[in-house]
Amino acid sequence: MPALVALLLATVVSVGTAAPQSTASAPAPKNETATEFYQRFRAVVDKAKSIDEVKPFWSTELISQFNTMPPAEQATTLDRVKQIESHFTGLKVVKETSTGSGAHIALEAFDEKTPMIGTVDLVKEQGAWKIESAEWRPKD
Repeated sequence: MPALVALLLATVVSVGTAAPQSTASAPAPKNETATEFYQRFRAVVDKAKSIDEVKPFWSTELISQFNTMPPAEQATTLDRVKQIESHFTGLKVVKETSTGSGAHIALEAFDEKTPMIGTVDLVKEQGAWKIESAEWRPKD
């Protein structure tokens, strides 16, 4: 379950713009980059009314981990993601790097006044980007 916890913590930096609720289930734009996918994810989380709007962005492994959580934890996941997401400011994608199975995105943001460094690892599943893991730490 560490990847799901890391994902929940990583969404702290999400300060995306509003997106229609249907964006989560809508097909990805043709030739969507990893960065564009992550920005779309952040926008959907911002407006989501149900965790089911967020889960399409998660890898099969993250969904499996979520499904093993007790129902009480599952019920509060969206609220926790939203709470964490609203905490960080000034999110900036610093670098996007292709990997053998997807992409690695390097991020910077602020936790109040503390500079933070984040990473998001994405995989391609059936041709679509999916979040595999994410984590944040204070910038040295």
